[in-house]
Amino acid sequence: MVLAGRLEDFGNSLLNMFGDWSAKGLQVGLTCLVVIIMVQRVSPCMDGLDGGADAVG
Repeated sequence: MVLAGRLEDFGNSLLNMFGDWSAKGLQVGLTCLVVIIMVQRVSPCMDGLDGGADAVG
């Protein structure tokens, strides 16, 4: 029974750790997305992800 309790505690700690990582990862991902969108709207040379190659020629 002691081993089962320890395994349960270990499983719970893993779930909590991955939950924290996913929440922080989501926050960082959304922040990066907002920054990229704002940079694309402000910068006239970045019409798309190709670096403005369509403006040449």
